[in-house]
Parts: sequence; structure tokens; C-alpha cells
Amino acid sequence: MSAAAVGASYAAVAQAGNVVTFIHTIEAVAADTVESVTTTKVTTDANGTATYTFTDADPLAATGTGDTTHSIVVSDADGTTTLTSAAAAGYAGHFITTGSTVEVDFTDDAAGLTRR
Repeated sequence: MSAAAVGASYAAVAQAGNVVTFIHTIEAVAADTVESVTTTKVTTDANGTATYTFTDADPLAATGTGDTTHSIVVSDADGTTTLTSAAAAGYAGHFITTGSTVEVDFTDDAAGLTRR
């Protein structure tokens, strides 16, 4: 589905019912070995939005020892659609195109003290 033609092209319109796939890979704590891989399929809502959220528990209590990396590949089954990121470029959670990978690194770095 698309909006009215503008020249020779049609503007994209949000579509409900499209399946978006999220492949989530978790690396082992403080290592680059794969610990788990899960695939989640989400159907877009009436606004054309598919949402996927996750969190990471602190696996180790000591500061600087609990680094965990999560990689998420976002894709859809329809090669004619374009997935767009709700997060702006340069910000957490941003992906560029279908099949892009979002990588999130959870670390136990000490928090800096801010005084006002």
C-alpha cells in the first residue's frame, strides 16, 4: 500500500500485519563466544510498528567484570518493504536498513560522580 503518486514514485505508508524478525545473539560474559541465539517474529500494528525490547541482568557484582554483548539483526520477509529505525542515527537502537545489526554492550564500568 502507498500514498498518492509523486512524480514516478509513491510515498511509503505504514502497513499493519507485516512480520518483522529479530535475531538476538548474546555473547558470554567477558568473552566473544556465542552463549545463545533466539529468533522472535513480531507482527506490525495498525501504525506499522513492530517493537522488540530486552534487558541484561548484571552477571557479576564486581565493577568492570560483567561485559556482555548483544547483537540484534532486524529483517522482514517482504523484500519490497523498507524497515526504518525509530532511533535516530548515532543513538542507541538505531539500524539503517533491513538486515542491519544493532549491537548493545552492557558493561560494569564505574559510574562517574556528577556534582551540581
